[in-house]
Amino acid sequence: MNWFDPVAFHVWHFPIRWYALSWAASFLFMLYVQSHLVKRSPKILSYWHDIVTNALIISIIGGRLGE
Repeated sequence: MNWFDPVAFHVWHFPIRWYALSWAASFLFMLYVQSHLVKRSPKILSYWHDIVTNALIISIIGGRLGE
């Protein structure tokens, strides 16, 4: 009995799933929190955006391969 639809909505016939929305929300939250932490240690700022970008790409690839 599966009454929960994993697709939240469609954008141009491309399904946007709930787990994709949760990943996006978690990355936005991480960016928000880390932006406040980086103010305490500006040295991290030089490579922080690279880490977040790489983590986002790897998460998307892993999410698509795991289906």
